[in-house]
Amino acid sequence: MRNVVALAVVATVLAACSSLKMSPVDPLAGGFVVFESYRVETDWGYKLEGIYIDTDGVVWRYQRDEPWYPKEQRATVVSEADLLKKFAGAEEVGAIDPMVLAEKAGLIEPAGKGRVARGTPSMERSGSLDVAYAYAPRTGNFNAIFLRGTGDWAARNSSPEAGELVRWLDGVKKRVGFEQ
Repeated sequence: MRNVVALAVVATVLAACSSLKMSPVDPLAGGFVVFESYRVETDWGYKLEGIYIDTDGVVWRYQRDEPWYPKEQRATVVSEADLLKKFAGAEEVGAIDPMVLAEKAGLIEPAGKGRVARGTPSMERSGSLDVAYAYAPRTGNFNAIFLRGTGDWAARNSSPEAGELVRWLDGVKKRVGFEQ
């Protein structure tokens, strides 16, 4: 049952991302996370693992064997408290040059305007997502900007900026040993 709920949460995120209208925010102006890449496997139990890049350019790796669900399930919005819970026990695995991070963060808002096209689910009970976050200081929450999904969450953001961010994240993942 948990696996079905986890799949439903991710499907809801994908559905909402296809029509996301985000308000302009500076992703580096507050909060602590800018980018995240993660995979969920639910075929033989539950495993969530990924990396995230914080506003200082530090790359962190995390893993959870217990299901993680945001306290408030809104498709494209996640609270800082929920992310802190998700990332508990993360280990530092690398760093991004601050100038490069600022350049890539500048692509988040245009990427949020891209149309998300869903692919055919693989029916593997697993998948991965690449997400950018824009911190909304007024609410203290993060707006999740869908970039790419694979496996059961196969989808692609059509904006050129999302494509550039995906290629860059793939390079970061390779450098820190987190390839999907």
